[in-house]
Amino acid sequence: SYAFRIFDTSVTVARMVTLSLSCVLLWAAALCMRLVSGRTHALAAGVLIISLPRYLELSHTVMIGLPAIAFAMLSLAAITLWHLRRRAIWLVVSGGILAISVFTKGFTAILVPIFCVGIIIDGYAHRGATDPPRSRWRAAWPTVALWLGAFLVVAGSLFILLVGPTGAEQ
Repeated sequence: SYAFRIFDTSVTVARMVTLSLSCVLLWAAALCMRLVSGRTHALAAGVLIISLPRYLELSHTVMIGLPAIAFAMLSLAAITLWHLRRRAIWLVVSGGILAISVFTKGFTAILVPIFCVGIIIDGYAHRGATDPPRSRWRAAWPTVALWLGAFLVVAGSLFILLVGPTGAEQ
């Protein structure tokens, strides 16, 4: 809607926004692949995604689910960066972007428990093998609380800004 306010209310503007988000989706997928497997695999993944049947045709077609998927992929890229670099900012970025994704289209909410479980398992696995299991599980909770907190703060802020108290019952 912001693009329509800035430019014009036309199909061309909608297609350009969708094409831009399709490029973001492709970039985030290649970034995840590069972080996990290297440049060669990232390039191969990008080529395979572009060569999918009808990808080029659908990448500029106005589709309501594409923005949510693009934001979810960005969230996955951020959480992958956290797994590799261990900087808390990537948890905050990931949680915030996934909240935007969920507000764009609710079907991406299925990723919230999946990401939380992944963060908990990672926190358990990165503790010392000599630590008792109870302390290993306990050590995982601050990271998942940070991610979930960022998700809830952004989701709550979006709710207040976009829906407001008068539209809450809808």
